[in-house]
Formats: sequence, C-alpha cells, structure tokens
Amino acid sequence: MLVYSSSQEALQAPGVFQDAPDLVFLAVHPALKEDFEVIWSVKAQAKYAFTELVVMVLQEDQAQVQRTLREANVSYLLKPFRIQDAISLVSAPLPGAAAPSGTRTTEREGRR
Repeated sequence: MLVYSSSQEALQAPGVFQDAPDLVFLAVHPALKEDFEVIWSVKAQAKYAFTELVVMVLQEDQAQVQRTLREANVSYLLKPFRIQDAISLVSAPLPGAAAPSGTRTTEREGRR
C-alpha cells in the first residue's frame, strides 16, 4: 500500500507502479484543484483503465465534487465513514470479474 500526504506527491504516483493497482482511494477537497488533477492524470492513462477510483469526500461537498467529476467513473465514500464501508469496497469483486460463490457484491454509493 502506498500513502501520499499531498496531491502534488500523489501526482507522481502513476509513474511508480510496475503494475496498475486494482483500487485507489483518494481524499478530495473541492477547493483544491490538485486533488482533481490526480484523478484526471490516472484516468488519462490507458494503463489504469481498469483501476477503480474511490473518492473520499465530505457529504456536504459530494454534489460539487460529483459535478466536477461527472465524466469520470468513480465511486464515492462519504466522510466520516466506518472502516467497514472501506473494507466492503476492497472486498467487493472488481467490475466485470466473476464473483466467487458465496461472495456478495456490494453496491457502491454514488456509482453511475
């Protein structure tokens, strides 16, 4: 797992992975356009076509962030969230993957 303390640091992240990650969690603040640059940078690279992005955002900022990201296919995790909410996203099968028997697919809030 890689953790970055700033959007600027994270902007460099797409180049450091040997293989594209399956899932990336990003905390987003609507006033910081650098946060959105990270998302657009990842989405612009074919290597990350199957990487799922989860945007962590305050409920009161969700509508504004969704408007900004309306063209991006991302999931939303509303802050404050319970750790079980994050774990359910990590545990859910990837889109397009067959779910093993006994595994329940979790609907992701805000998904289009």
